Order: sequence, then structure tokens, then C-alpha cells
Amino acid sequence: MKKLCYIPHFGDIFYESPAEYYDASIKRNGVYLDFDISFSGEPVALSQMESMQKMMDELDAADEKLMRYLREQAAEENGGIVGNYTSMLIKELPPENMAALIAPENSDPPHLQVLRQMNLVRLGFIPEDDFQFAIFDYSIDIFLTRTVITIYVNEKGDILDSMIIK
Repeated sequence: MKKLCYIPHFGDIFYESPAEYYDASIKRNGVYLDFDISFSGEPVALSQMESMQKMMDELDAADEKLMRYLREQAAEENGGIVGNYTSMLIKELPPENMAALIAPENSDPPHLQVLRQMNLVRLGFIPEDDFQFAIFDYSIDIFLTRTVITIYVNEKGDILDSMIIK
């Protein structure tokens, strides 16, 4: 008998012999959110499947925790990773698109204006990888840019690292 584990938005997955890739997409808070799982083709431990299931079940709490992390980054000198992301956008996007993101009459620094417009756009899982168990990508409008802030978390949901990916 094949062993199944239900993962929200993906359905039942045979974790003893999973396919190499699964994906799904939903509209959440008016924004499209993509999900994916990459397997090596080897059997996966039930505990890893249950960790994915729990993260999907508690997505709102995880999103709030990571947005709090981004707000803390933005409060650092020069805006931390959010400031770096905003600088990249200013270089990458045409002025008319930046005008929609950053209002010159607003007294808030540009990176705080951008942060308020960021959303979770992708949650990817690599269950066999301790460093990249879950990958949360945050961005502004994905039709403007594919540049994201990526936050890596472990199986317990602890933040391990973050970086900007173009």
C-alpha cells in the first residue's frame, strides 16, 4: 500500500515515491500565489511531509512572521534588504512604473513605500534540503518585475537567510 500525505493545494502525495515536481496556484488577498514542491525522486520522510502540511495550514501566520522580519530589516540603517531591493527596482524599472510605487509627496522613505506594496508571491518546498526546506518569495507586482526577496526557512519555520534574486 502506497503511503499518502495530503498537502493543501497539492492534494495527496505518495511520499514513498513522489514525482519530481508539483505546482499549484491560488489567488490570495487579490494576488496570485504560486506553490511548488521539488523532490529528488527518493522516498521522503513522513515528518517532512507533515512539516510542509503544517506550513501550508499555517500560511497566514508564516506570512505575518516573515513580513515582520522584512519590517525589521526596513528599520535598519539604509533599509536593510528592503532598501537594497528598492534600489534595484529604481535602477530596473522605468520612471513611470516607479511613480506608481513611490510617491514623492509621501514623507516615508522609498523603501517603506515599497515594503507596503510587497506580497508573498511564491512558496516553494525542497523537503530534502535542510537549508532550503521552504522558500518564500516576496515582491511587488509580478507584472512589473520578477526580482524578489527570497527568505529561506527550515522545517520548523526558523528564518535561515534572505537574499534578492533577479
